[in-house]
Amino acid sequence: MDARPMNHWRITLELEGPYATPFVSGTLFGQMCWAKLRREGTRALETWLAPIREKAEVLLLSDVLPRGLLPRPLLPPPPFDPARAAQHKKLKKKPFVRREAFLAARHDLGPDSFSEKDLADAPEEKPTRRPHNVIDRLRGTVRDEAGLFFVDEWWPKLVDEQGRPTPDRLRDLYLATTLPIEPIIELLRAVGAWGFGRDSSWGRGRFLVERYEAEHELFAHSGNRWLSLSHGCWTDELEEPRYRLATHFGKLAIEAGMACGRPWKRPILLMKPGSTFAARGPGPFGKWLEGIVHSEVPGILGYTPGHHAFHLVVPYTERSHGR
Repeated sequence: MDARPMNHWRITLELEGPYATPFVSGTLFGQMCWAKLRREGTRALETWLAPIREKAEVLLLSDVLPRGLLPRPLLPPPPFDPARAAQHKKLKKKPFVRREAFLAARHDLGPDSFSEKDLADAPEEKPTRRPHNVIDRLRGTVRDEAGLFFVDEWWPKLVDEQGRPTPDRLRDLYLATTLPIEPIIELLRAVGAWGFGRDSSWGRGRFLVERYEAEHELFAHSGNRWLSLSHGCWTDELEEPRYRLATHFGKLAIEAGMACGRPWKRPILLMKPGSTFAARGPGPFGKWLEGIVHSEVPGILGYTPGHHAFHLVVPYTERSHGR
């Protein structure tokens, strides 16, 4: 591991419109790689990426989160109380916890640590659905039967009735790295200008880097467990994990898809943000997945397809059972 210190950052992104691909950590890292390749070429990308893949340098990303919210940590369930069953069911559906509530409680987290006011839903967004043809991934053609599926877009509320910007347009991105921060911010700005994810040529996924600042508070704790802010994979270092799984259906960028004729990556299973675990060693946890994410064995445009499946983790102390 490089001797340089690990620095943590909180980056505020400002959405400029709707988006059609969820802002998950591995996809964002992949788009930063493509921004590096488009701006500086294949050799520059390989030089930058190699030490990250080998853990000689560290660049860990969270998912892009609603402003002021964190993924709700998966904790042991509370004892069953029939009188409060309906309330527990309601609170269980809330995916986020307010940052200040987590910071206040993280020294002794247990099933009853968060009240209803501490938990939150996703920001107000208007989802839309559009029909698309289903492409057979074996033949690369449209299926003859049942050949429609629907894709989602999310339209956040960017302005209020008086035309003033709303807080819903702001998002938090947390980052830990041993690398200089300024070049990383420039890559994020390039991704935001190009457009993140699907239908970027239609203006989807555009964002600005509104500001960035050193993050000292969130990661300044010595606990007995970790909370993941990312879509990461399981490895042997993770112990006593609690997690929910997400199937990630990746897709190559347009240059690589046109070069090899097969834009779809193989599905991979990842742990969702909010996963909690104990661990052996200081991390980084998760790993760079390579050789399993695409059927192309040789590199595409000089770049071997891979997936950034590392976890950006926050320490916390979990109350021991029986207390």
